[in-house]
Formats: sequence, structure tokens, C-alpha cells
Amino acid sequence: MAWWTDHHWTELTHEDYFRIYCYLALYNLAMILLRSLAVAHGSLAASKRTHNIMLSAMMRSPVSFFINTPHSSVLNRVELDQQAVDQVNYYYSTIFNVTCFIVYSRN
Repeated sequence: MAWWTDHHWTELTHEDYFRIYCYLALYNLAMILLRSLAVAHGSLAASKRTHNIMLSAMMRSPVSFFINTPHSSVLNRVELDQQAVDQVNYYYSTIFNVTCFIVYSRN
């Protein structure tokens, strides 16, 4: 991009440069939007899957587990596990996106 802006081409006006920069900004905005949607979709899918696995495991638990364990402890554990999955998923998706950007920018 620096090479492109340093070379002054006579056939391009300031409006042309501005228009090109606007297109690049819109492209960047679209890519950020797509990344956000992909992270949100992946996070939601992982959360649903984890919730379904935990719910299935709890439904197969013996009744004595629910008699001996307070309901608040069960709900607290489920909530903490879901929160951990959401945080880890966001963290690793960010690392993946940065890695993809680095690989792409080196080409």
C-alpha cells in the first residue's frame, strides 16, 4: 500500500484515491463483520453442544444425586462450565484469526 501511494500516477485524481480508500475501508468493515458473525455462530454452536451434553449427563444421573446435592450447586456448576466454554472459544477463535492474518499477510 505504501508503494501504491508513493507513486503519483497522473491519470488518478484525488477523488480516485479517495474512492479507492473508501472501497478498502468498506472491504475491511465487511471482513470484520464476517469475522464477528463467524465467532458468534461458532460460540453459539459450542455453547449449545456443551449445554446439551451436560443436560444429557444430568438426566442420566441417579435421583440420589439430586437429593444429596443442592439445586443451586448444580446450576452454579453448569453456569461456570458454560462461561468457561464461551471464554475459551472466544480466546482460541481470536488466536486463529490472528494466525490466519499473519499467514495471509506474509504471502
